[in-house]
Amino acid sequence: MDWSRLLQVEPPSRLRILWQIAPDRTPQPDPAQASEIELVFTSTPSGGTEVPLTHDAFERCGEAGADYRTEMASEYGWPLILAKFTEHALKG
Repeated sequence: MDWSRLLQVEPPSRLRILWQIAPDRTPQPDPAQASEIELVFTSTPSGGTEVPLTHDAFERCGEAGADYRTEMASEYGWPLILAKFTEHALKG
């Protein structure tokens, strides 16, 4: 079962992904009802990489789209997901 699809790749700086996770956190098999995520990789002066994440197209999620946007922006949405990802990545 798909939970995402790669929409666009611009090596080495950009990915756009169809996010097939519904507002109730179940897989969304219909791409027309999926939101989108964009990652842009930018070099920093210190030699690191900054990767801002944009999650949009919530209107495709129907009536629950506005609440879904709010939930993903809350401390239990992307901030938590990205903190856990960073924690895992730093463990090696």
